[in-house]
Amino acid sequence: MEKRSPLMTSIPLDIDIKQEATINGIEMGVLENGIPYLTQNGLANVCGVQRLRIKEITDEWAESYEFGIFKKGKMTFIGSYLLKEGFSQTPVCSGCLPRSAP
Repeated sequence: MEKRSPLMTSIPLDIDIKQEATINGIEMGVLENGIPYLTQNGLANVCGVQRLRIKEITDEWAESYEFGIFKKGKMTFIGSYLLKEGFSQTPVCSGCLPRSAP
């Protein structure tokens, strides 16, 4: 059985950041295509957890999606919820978005 590398592969994106801001300690922005986002730090602050926990969930989701194996528990819930809501895009790893000045 081949062991997976702890480093996630990056998907290069041709999407620039239109605007970034930190409001009340929450990091967020809007991509050039109009999609709003929270950074991992912003999402962690909103959820009241450490950023590392958000990164762990992100990495676990990307691995589950890549191999098509959703373990019982939170990944099954997250996967079912996203599919029910029509989400079908390939996961994007953290740190893949370019850092552009607004």
